[in-house]
Amino acid sequence: MLPFRSPTTIAITTISFSGFLEYAGCKGSKNEQQEVIDLIRANFPDVSLHLDATFTSAITHLVAPANSVTTKILVASLTRCWVLTPQWILESAKAKTLLPEARYGTRNTGQPFKAKSVFLSKQFLAESARSFTATFYRQLIEQIGKGLVVDDVQEADIVCTSKADGVALPIAPSALRLTSFKEFIRFVLDSDSTGDTA
Repeated sequence: MLPFRSPTTIAITTISFSGFLEYAGCKGSKNEQQEVIDLIRANFPDVSLHLDATFTSAITHLVAPANSVTTKILVASLTRCWVLTPQWILESAKAKTLLPEARYGTRNTGQPFKAKSVFLSKQFLAESARSFTATFYRQLIEQIGKGLVVDDVQEADIVCTSKADGVALPIAPSALRLTSFKEFIRFVLDSDSTGDTA
């Protein structure tokens, strides 16, 4: 099951974390995550921290190392949560105020799957199985993204295929074709983003 609870009213800034690696002594490590947590606790006592692995609708900001791709980041992107680098907290602590987010990350305002039908080819699912299961894709597209996964490629607005599928699939001319897991991720993360993506 996808780690997400249904929407609730958001009253305060709630920060969560994702993508920090287990090994120490490098950028993006658990040590860096702990440093950011300590800075938040010391400088921003009104900020709520969400430190477990699930994603809830109370989360307003997700802090992750640059270029990370995790389940939590995808869900955050589809729920219009800010996805920011640790630099946001480091510089905010120096300034003694939470700085404007746009310089440090993105918040997607688009809804790439809303009211769209999505076809996932067997080859696409097989090639991305190390990262996400078919069940995860269905939950991401239907529960979070408000779209529909379909079994008929000709009914699809968005077609997720593999280069191995070739041109054999009879895709509607108006359908958007994503030919790799990487393209799928980029499509989700770049859907009408606000803020710097550099």
